[in-house]
Amino acid sequence: MLVNDTDQHLPELNAVMEPFRFIPDWRIDDLMISFAVEGGSVGPHVDEYDVFLIQAQGQRRWQISTRPTPPNNFLPDLELRIMREFQAEQEWVVNPGDMLYLPPNMPHYGMALNECMTYSVGFRAPSQKDMLESLMEDLLEEPRLKQRFSDAGRQLQGNPGELAPADIERLIDFVVDALPQDEHSLQQWLGKYLTVPKNQGILPEAIPVSRTELSKLLGQKKKFEKTLDSRLLYFLTNDTVYLFANGNSYSLSSIHIQFVQYLCNSAKLLHREYHQFFADKDCLNLFHDLLANEVFIVQK
Repeated sequence: MLVNDTDQHLPELNAVMEPFRFIPDWRIDDLMISFAVEGGSVGPHVDEYDVFLIQAQGQRRWQISTRPTPPNNFLPDLELRIMREFQAEQEWVVNPGDMLYLPPNMPHYGMALNECMTYSVGFRAPSQKDMLESLMEDLLEEPRLKQRFSDAGRQLQGNPGELAPADIERLIDFVVDALPQDEHSLQQWLGKYLTVPKNQGILPEAIPVSRTELSKLLGQKKKFEKTLDSRLLYFLTNDTVYLFANGNSYSLSSIHIQFVQYLCNSAKLLHREYHQFFADKDCLNLFHDLLANEVFIVQK
């Protein structure tokens, strides 16, 4: 039995994920937990991303191979890339507390030797196809892309069946001009793309908080917590720090970089830590927006 995204359901599992934050947060995908009885296995397969396998209960035998896997060695029409044939080169029996790291595209085969549970920390590895599809979807919302090709300045040509060099150049330019023409636009799209939550439907329902109510909560030294499915990242450009949270973009002066880092790094916000920031109006306004968008909620 495989259960994906367990860290987005149980806050206790944050403790399992925390040691892996030596890798940037945007690269972390989820914590999958698998349970198996003796002999249980999904079969030999290949993952296209880095994965850390932590043995939580019982024992499992892991076998790996470094041989390239031809495309015809995978079973068709399956979500997992399960192999028809597998020849092990190395193997280990892991016990509770042991961990195995597997780089992308390394064939591996795990079999439970008794009733066991394995934690799998997976990492995001977007493909160029995934990223281009998302970028195109985002661009298609822009009104400027409704413009059509025109024949202004066309010269007569002798053969109407020819796609003339001048037309080829103009059509290519027409398509290229539809793409973002500045690095800032691509940076903004990238920040939004990388912070869109995987499963927005499981976010807890937030109670709208007015500015007056927020001030009251801060005065009561209330604790706030990041919703389990929220994704945050930031980058600094010149004198501006851009914060991205759940697909939305915010900006502050670079003097507030410590506040933005605090928001990104913290699962819980405590009064003794946040009070220094909320004396600033810009920080307070940003945090109110994050509450409104359910990035943070009041801890019950």
